[in-house]
Amino acid sequence: MALTAHEDLVVTRATLEDWPVICGWAADEGWNPGLSDGPAFFAQDPDGFFLGRIDGEPVSAISVVNHGPDYAFLGCYLVRPDLRGRGHGLTTWKTALAHAEDRTIGLDGVVAQQDNYRQSGFEAAYRTVRFTGPAPAARPPADVRPVGP
Repeated sequence: MALTAHEDLVVTRATLEDWPVICGWAADEGWNPGLSDGPAFFAQDPDGFFLGRIDGEPVSAISVVNHGPDYAFLGCYLVRPDLRGRGHGLTTWKTALAHAEDRTIGLDGVVAQQDNYRQSGFEAAYRTVRFTGPAPAARPPADVRPVGP
């Protein structure tokens, strides 16, 4: 399954070998994917990750992981910063949404994209608050001991 869009964007299924690219882009956005997230989600739905490529180079990504017959979760919606605003994300998005078929789709969306999510039929179910920055140093209580071998 491959879909071609503007500028010769080709969207195909991603593999676990593509996870470092997706995870790296997410980290560049300040997201914190878990070290085992890729293998866990690929084990759940090996067909649930998608990459858009131009001339073989990854430019966009998204996951729509099916968690059973009624539910899917969308995540990792990313476009390389230097190629944003050209429709690559939307083409990748539409390709991946088809993978969910008629399942209910959940997502944890970034605030800046909420209007776009609404245009695709999504509704907010709750408010997400994100905090960033260094955690202040804290002294453990006297009765707490470090874990050792």
